[in-house]
Amino acid sequence: MSARIAHEQALFSSGDRRIARVIETTARLRGDLNAAIRETGIDPLFHTSRIRSHAEVLPWEIVDAGMGRPFMEREHERAHEARSTAPCPSVNQCTRCGVCPTTWLAEASPALVQLKAFATASPSVA
Repeated sequence: MSARIAHEQALFSSGDRRIARVIETTARLRGDLNAAIRETGIDPLFHTSRIRSHAEVLPWEIVDAGMGRPFMEREHERAHEARSTAPCPSVNQCTRCGVCPTTWLAEASPALVQLKAFATASPSVA
């Protein structure tokens, strides 16, 4: 993924209601996001690059994806340490994101847990 696309995704996913004006203007300007940002006067860095406290309510929190705030805060801290969490179902123990019951992986068939060796072999993935 290019840095430009990553920045656009960060803007759209982290932005608040004001970004709706940018999206509408971008559509009117036939996809010219930079011109839309200039026309609306929105500072994209406010939405994409500033440090946010864990207490700040994020725009997408009205959507319940099943992952709790404690899990997301832990993932945020891990990202700052350049550590990643192995994706389900590649771990031996539930990472407690909140989406699944905490016992589902222990009861899963061995065929479902397909990446066990990778999860135990990679020290940066836990």
